[in-house]
Amino acid sequence: MDILLVLYRAREAELKKTLRALALVRDEFANLRILVSGPKADFERVTQQIRLAGLVSKTCLTHRYDNIGFAGGQNMLLAQAFGAGATFALVYNPDLVVARGALTALLACARENKKVGLLGPWIEASYEEQEGRFFDSRGIGWSRDGRHFDIGQGRAWVEPPSVTLNRVDGLTGACLLVSRQTYLLVVSKCLEFFDGWFVAYREDAELGRRCDILGITSSVVSIPGFVHARGVSGNSRANPLVNSLSVQNRFFMRFKLRGNRPGNIVFQTVRDAVVAAACLTVERSSLTGLKNAVALRRSAKYKGQICGVSSKTTSRWRA
Repeated sequence: MDILLVLYRAREAELKKTLRALALVRDEFANLRILVSGPKADFERVTQQIRLAGLVSKTCLTHRYDNIGFAGGQNMLLAQAFGAGATFALVYNPDLVVARGALTALLACARENKKVGLLGPWIEASYEEQEGRFFDSRGIGWSRDGRHFDIGQGRAWVEPPSVTLNRVDGLTGACLLVSRQTYLLVVSKCLEFFDGWFVAYREDAELGRRCDILGITSSVVSIPGFVHARGVSGNSRANPLVNSLSVQNRFFMRFKLRGNRPGNIVFQTVRDAVVAAACLTVERSSLTGLKNAVALRRSAKYKGQICGVSSKTTSRWRA
């Protein structure tokens, strides 16, 4: 199993903690593949952290001056990993910390359940402003108005009484295990794994829904030991770029998936109208994202038709 990290302006303290945790479990994975986007100084800082963590022999490092985003970066690293013969690849966040044995347990579950397409563990969240243990994600779900959410996020952490496997609508890109077989199947149908247009935000939800339509299941397994170091709890609306990309990708999904977007068509349409109105009034920083999505609506529809996920039929909402 290879671990894949895409870095762009990574916070040094978080990265240091993540790499040190990976160094303690280095015998549980084959290679650490890292893409660093940005100036040479960023690349040199990451190189130094890898050296300090003692992971030089495990790391395959790639540097690009341009930023191709999380989706494009992970597509590049997935191609590298499976091109080099990896059987599994773990899409991994730079602010995720893993405990001893957790990677081994996740990989064992994947090997035992070969019919599972995409697999992810229970993820715990640690918040800067709150004491205690909380859930970050137990998979991705959808609301009736076409919004996706991390199941259980913000709720008090409960230790799993046993290891159970449950099917979900998608898995967070913070920790997502992909088999070679699943990767090749998705790419053969869609020409890419993550949708590169999504750049960042919602790309994991879109992937889960697209795979579900193609007959590829997503499952979450109650394996602890994965902790996501979130800066703040809940969903922040303070970053204009995050907001703009979130709006853009919501409408990309509308145009690409059409009737196969999860939710009720009436509630979806009302929510889309509310979001568009907000872009035109109170959240004008997101207007660029809306314009981008509308400008590419025909191409998004064509993308959906190529891989067979675009449909006029109203999708059924699964609670």
